[in-house]
Amino acid sequence: MTRVIGVDVGGTFTDAVLVEAGRHVGVAKVPSTPDDPSRAIAAALEQIRAERDVRTLLVHSTTVATNAIIARTGARCGIVTTRGFRDVVEMGRRDRPDIYGFAGAHRPIVARRDRIEVRERLAHDGTVVEALDLDDVRHAGRQLLSAGVQAVVVCFLHSDVDPRHERQAMAVLREFWPEPRYVTGSADVYAEAGEFVRFATAATNGYLQPVVGAYLGRLAGRLAAGGHVGDVLVMQSGGGVASIEQTRDLAIGVARSGPVAGVLAATGIAGRAGLTNLVTCDIGGTSSDVSVVVGGRPRYVNDAALGFRLPLVMSTVDVVAVGAGGGSIARVDELGVLTVGPESAGADPGPACYGLGGAAPTVTDAALLLGRIDPDARFGTGRQHRLAAELAAAAVEPVAEALGIPVPQAASGILAVATATMANAIRSVLTARGHDPREFTLVAFGGGGGLHVCPLLRETGMRTALVPRHPGLVSALGCALADLRYESSRSWPTGAAQLDDADTAAALHRMLDDQESALRKRLADTGIAVRDLDIVVEGDLRYRGQSHHLRVPLERPISRAGVEQRFQDAYQLRYGRTLADGLVEIVTLRSTLVARHGAGAAGAAAPDARSATPRAGAPAAASDTASDTASDTASRHRDEVVPGEHLLGPLLLVSADATVYLEAGYVADVDAERNLLIRERS
Repeated sequence: MTRVIGVDVGGTFTDAVLVEAGRHVGVAKVPSTPDDPSRAIAAALEQIRAERDVRTLLVHSTTVATNAIIARTGARCGIVTTRGFRDVVEMGRRDRPDIYGFAGAHRPIVARRDRIEVRERLAHDGTVVEALDLDDVRHAGRQLLSAGVQAVVVCFLHSDVDPRHERQAMAVLREFWPEPRYVTGSADVYAEAGEFVRFATAATNGYLQPVVGAYLGRLAGRLAAGGHVGDVLVMQSGGGVASIEQTRDLAIGVARSGPVAGVLAATGIAGRAGLTNLVTCDIGGTSSDVSVVVGGRPRYVNDAALGFRLPLVMSTVDVVAVGAGGGSIARVDELGVLTVGPESAGADPGPACYGLGGAAPTVTDAALLLGRIDPDARFGTGRQHRLAAELAAAAVEPVAEALGIPVPQAASGILAVATATMANAIRSVLTARGHDPREFTLVAFGGGGGLHVCPLLRETGMRTALVPRHPGLVSALGCALADLRYESSRSWPTGAAQLDDADTAAALHRMLDDQESALRKRLADTGIAVRDLDIVVEGDLRYRGQSHHLRVPLERPISRAGVEQRFQDAYQLRYGRTLADGLVEIVTLRSTLVARHGAGAAGAAAPDARSATPRAGAPAAASDTASDTASDTASRHRDEVVPGEHLLGPLLLVSADATVYLEAGYVADVDAERNLLIRERS
């Protein structure tokens, strides 16, 4: 397979990139359709006009799961659990929504009436304390079904050590459940210690399954009706991709699908430019997503959260999101303070200047009024609209009146507040982890990345920035180039010293063999041909008596000496010291399979001549003495910029997917892939 289409579904636009033999050969950017994202995907594919009889792999990201969690529009889910543990998901860790507040409410995603206890009990080592009562399970299941529950999750104590009772209960429930796929065991979602985390993660998966499954069903139907021939994969929070069927089973895997693809693509683009220490900043219509990359490796975390008492304990790329984007709405609050976001105009109606019925002042409206966007530009592909400055001015005018200042000054304030929000996110991910901003390159992309790149350099103290050739399509490119990635974890509480025992070591390696076999089966189930494959083994290790652990790469065969040495090295690197008398122990073992499909290539970033987007704006040369005003700022199309050029601000660089605003006092060098390397002129 040599053709792949990557599709990124954003809050405002849906982007698509067609890659063939490692090169862009087609792009599309269409308004998103929040009521049914599959409509926008179908529209984007229609605009790319790929030959319908050629087998093409489609990889896409989705915000369906994220939106369902935020808006609490998931399915009604039930829990069948061990007697006495009905309230684990509600009690959590005894924390509060506001740590300093005296009041606050928590509404668990599974209501108490839908959490039913049954008789069963395993000890911490998996031995049976009380046998599972299958009649209890049948009664609980039928009670939930008659109440209108769509998905049921079986959450038993210590199933991470031995899932036998969960498997037995699932078999009974699937005998009469209308959709057997929506019967899930907690150990099948997250097989690690900690009842709250495991129960809550499994419950979230059940809550999302029917919603994500329905969306994927609609998407498959639209693609079939449109004549698409080829496999369809879905971007996962961990940076890999999975089939539609696998995603229906593990819906929580796409809970952070959207921002991850951009981080991976930006890392690859910057890496080919020789840059490995990065802050990626994806500025879209609704939010800005920030991530740190050190040494060319994105940071993965295993303790993210989807909301209060909604842990996401699966491996995911570490991304910090703030509610500041092109569609973010500005207002003056009751104290007379100008705020921007997190509310967004979204795709419908969008910013006021789109002329589609929006009236609220947005960041895009402010940028247009200040000349940061060419009013004659045409954004998106297919049907395009001229941006209306008069509508933008009318939207910003109430803000100006509330502040008692002219409209241009109010527009400048809106941009300043939005930029400050983004800059705070960047500073938080750098300084909180001990990084020097001067040693990192800002990779700014998304529809708004190029508009804010110079102010962000100034605000954060970073010295250089890279804006990719197609900044508004980077996340779609990331989907096209994403690897297939699967992970399997298992609680394995063992002291490192116990690995000297041959039987213990043999049991550990049998478990790892089982993990590898399961991962290879998941890969085979996709039917996707792969070029090469790696399996990485890691352990969550700690000193005995500690409650926290470090994730440490391990090398087979696993030995006591190897485990202790790798942990001591990791601990020294993290904390600057080790505990001389500390006993090392294993908490969890996990295996990760990474396979690269043949459709994309790591270097697939260079645009083909056929990918040139519609021309917009009149070409003009940058001037050394040009002033930084709307009337004096030169405008060029990105397609006219060639490798080796040295550009001086102020300058607008316009294309169908995004605008780059190079401020006065900044310069940009164009590299071999037509990326912009931006720095202060001094």
